[in-house]
Amino acid sequence: MKKKLSEMSLAQLSKRQSTLKGVIMGLFGAWVLMMLTFIYLKMKPGFAIQFAIPFICAWPVFSAYNAIKEELKMRNEKIDA
Repeated sequence: MKKKLSEMSLAQLSKRQSTLKGVIMGLFGAWVLMMLTFIYLKMKPGFAIQFAIPFICAWPVFSAYNAIKEELKMRNEKIDA
């Protein structure tokens, strides 16, 4: 079962953030390869949909990454105060 972000330790949050950052970079790399392939194949019909699919799939990852980033920021503000 997943823990809430507020229940996770700083180390767990940092590890999860770095994992999500790696996933985002991997998705971006796959997107670049896909775009280069489509350009090489002279942009067949349906290019717009194929362009958007990786972003649609990556949306939950971006949301989770931003939530972790906000939680870490909030905790750091509490520590500094």
